[in-house]
Amino acid sequence: MSQLYQQRLAKLKRELSIEVTKRKKKKKKFTPNQQIMINFINNVTKNATFYIKDMKIILRKGHTGAGFQHILEKHYCNECPGRITLSDILNMDLIIQRGLKLNSVGVSNPDNIVINYKNRDKEHNIILKSENENELVVSFYSID
Repeated sequence: MSQLYQQRLAKLKRELSIEVTKRKKKKKKFTPNQQIMINFINNVTKNATFYIKDMKIILRKGHTGAGFQHILEKHYCNECPGRITLSDILNMDLIIQRGLKLNSVGVSNPDNIVINYKNRDKEHNIILKSENENELVVSFYSID
């Protein structure tokens, strides 16, 4: 596990802890899918697995090139290209639900599924890799 990943994960956990405290004070709960992401971030579960449109979506730790480690190392910092925030990570399921499936133009592996969601001035991009029937694995997430 890279030192950069460990540092960014620690930062994410600190931000998450602050958000949990804020929501407790306001008596505002997280959605079930947000709680799945929280459990994954806090190493309660090995993967974040949720169901969207009869599809099983899995986020694994992965490595520098794909998965959660890639997302944190490459896109979770203020000066990173494709910068994402804690809120973006917690609401990844909404991007997949609301986003449009694009054709595979510009994707190195045409078997991957590209989900694009535009919200105001942000353009969210998630790449899902088909692993088994009705099972997709998150390999990339960034915002332009």
